[in-house]
Amino acid sequence: MSFSMLLSLAPLVAGCAGGGAGSDEVFTPSPAMVDVMLRVEDVPGADKRIWHEYGVYLTGCSYPEKVFNSLVSSPREGLRNTTAEYDVGDSTVYETLVPQVVESGRGGQLGLIRESLSSCDGREMEPYHATMRTSSGRVEAFSVLSDAGLPGVVAGYSSVVTADDGAQVTIQRIFVPILTEGDKSGLLSLAAVTEGGDPGSPTPMELLDPALERAGAIIDLSVDVAPTTVPSDQAAVPSEPTAVTLGPTARSG
Repeated sequence: MSFSMLLSLAPLVAGCAGGGAGSDEVFTPSPAMVDVMLRVEDVPGADKRIWHEYGVYLTGCSYPEKVFNSLVSSPREGLRNTTAEYDVGDSTVYETLVPQVVESGRGGQLGLIRESLSSCDGREMEPYHATMRTSSGRVEAFSVLSDAGLPGVVAGYSSVVTADDGAQVTIQRIFVPILTEGDKSGLLSLAAVTEGGDPGSPTPMELLDPALERAGAIIDLSVDVAPTTVPSDQAAVPSEPTAVTLGPTARSG
């Protein structure tokens, strides 16, 4: 089964643009946002870049991604939450940048993300429905990234989705607190979805330095990474924009 058949390549994106399932609408970010995100040449093997408004959902451990995708960014110089998608052979790479997070306490939303990732650590679960197109039974084995050689403030996960027919997809994603212009706090996410049971190349960790450089950002090492209580039903998240599913046609061009 080819990778194009395995992956839906149609992640759920949160958007305000009135599109629906199979929408052909293409989001165009502001020039200021384009300037602070990875270029095609920054992602080894990439041949194109496609833009999505807001973020992507990639795992059945959905709560941390709901928190991340519902973050509010203070409008500044045309910068707003944006995702860039890159085709890299048998992998798809995603960069999502929230330039300036609006929150009551510094690092509070990252704390929610980190704690909810921990609640899924070691679990097997139903994967996010758009991860794999095969109709056979699927299970996602989820684990928190603990040995990525990254600063302790960086949160992340690795998971493998396996179907009854043996097809597999590997997902890796990291969430990174950042500072721009010295004191403006934001969040950066890098992810890779790859055919097979092993991480692809480049990994999110390998893309972190060039992503920080493009964003003019540094890792915010001052955030509090103490555990945060996650609601037992993992349902109480901030309001998020209307969710739409983009069909494969939205990836063309």
